[in-house]
Amino acid sequence: MNKILFQIINKTKKKIKMIINLILLNVLIIFLSTNNLNANVYTVKNIQIKEPYDLNFKKKKVIEKAFISAFEILVSKKVSSKDLNISKTTNINLIKPMIDSFLISNEKFKDNYYSAEFEVFFNKKKILNYLNSLNIVSSIPKDKQVLFIPIFVNLLTDEIYIYDENLFYLNWEKVKSKNFLLNYIIPDEDLDDFNIIKKNITDIENYDFKEIIPKYNQEDYVVAIFFQNSNKLKILSKIFLKNNLNIISSFEENVDFNDDESIKKIIYNLKVNYENLWKKENEINISIKSPINISIETKNLKLINMFEEKLQSSQLVYDYRIEQFDNKNTIYNIIYNSTPDKFLNDFSNDFNINISENIWEVK
Repeated sequence: MNKILFQIINKTKKKIKMIINLILLNVLIIFLSTNNLNANVYTVKNIQIKEPYDLNFKKKKVIEKAFISAFEILVSKKVSSKDLNISKTTNINLIKPMIDSFLISNEKFKDNYYSAEFEVFFNKKKILNYLNSLNIVSSIPKDKQVLFIPIFVNLLTDEIYIYDENLFYLNWEKVKSKNFLLNYIIPDEDLDDFNIIKKNITDIENYDFKEIIPKYNQEDYVVAIFFQNSNKLKILSKIFLKNNLNIISSFEENVDFNDDESIKKIIYNLKVNYENLWKKENEINISIKSPINISIETKNLKLINMFEEKLQSSQLVYDYRIEQFDNKNTIYNIIYNSTPDKFLNDFSNDFNINISENIWEVK
C-alpha cells in the first residue's frame, strides 16, 4: 500500500514539475517576444522644437508640431522624391494613430522661449499600410556610407580638376539634409589617383576606376564626372550600390560657375537622384505577403531569443506570432514582404534552416 502511494505521489510530483517547467517556458517565451517591441517601430530622433513661451503657449501644440516634423522626416526617408508630395500630410489626426510613443528631453524655458528635443516612435505596420493605401512603394530607411569621387573637366581648356579647383569637390559636403540616407566619404588629395584619372581622361566615361576604388575599402561608390562647356554642364554619374551599377546622365544650362548657390543647387538635385536610387534598392513591396512557418525547439531559449531578435530587426518581416507552443516545439507564423527565397537569403547567414518539411525547422 505504501509502495503504491509512493508511486502515485512520485508521478504527481513529476507531472507538477513538468507543468511548472512548461509554464516557466511559456512566460520566458512571452518575455522574449515582447522584449524587443521597439524594433517594430520606425524611430525619428533629434526633433528640435522652439516656441515662444507666452500666454498663448500650449504644450499640446508643441508636441503635435514635433509629431508633424518627425512624420515629414520619416516619409522623406522612405519614399522617392516623385512620391513625396503625395505622401506628406500635416493632418495631425491622421499622424497620431501611427505613433506608438514618444520621448521629450532637454526641456528648457529661456528668454521667454520653450525648447525641447523629441524622439518619436512610429508603428512600422501602420506606416507601411498608410503608404500602401496611397499606392506608394516605400523603402527601408537605411543609412549608407558611399565613396564619392567627383571629377571636373573643362572642355574648353582641356583641364581636369579633382581637388582644390573642383567646385563640386569643395561644395559637396556643404549641401546637407536631415532626410538624406547616403553619407559620402570624399578622398583626400592623392597624386596617384590624379595621375591615374589624367591618364584615362580621353576615355573617362568608360573607365571603370578599378585602380582607385579598392584602396578605400568601400563596397559602394559614386563617381560623378562634370563636363563644363562654357555655361553648360553635362554630368555623368556612375552609381554602384548593393552590387548594382547605374549610369545616369543629366544636363544643366546657363550655369553660373562663379555662384556657389547655383553649384549647391546642382549638388542638391544630384544627391536627391542618388537617394532615389538607394531607396529603389531597398524597396518594401507590402503587396507581397509570404506566409512562412518556422519551428524551434522550445527548450532552446537562446536560439529563440536570437531568432526573435532577427525577426524584429528585419525590415521585411511585416508581422509574426507564435502559432503553436508545447514543451517540444515553438512554431512561428511569419508574414514576410518578399519571397521565401529572400527570407532564406536573409536568415541563413545566422541560422541553420531545414526546409525539407512544410514547417521549416531552425537549429
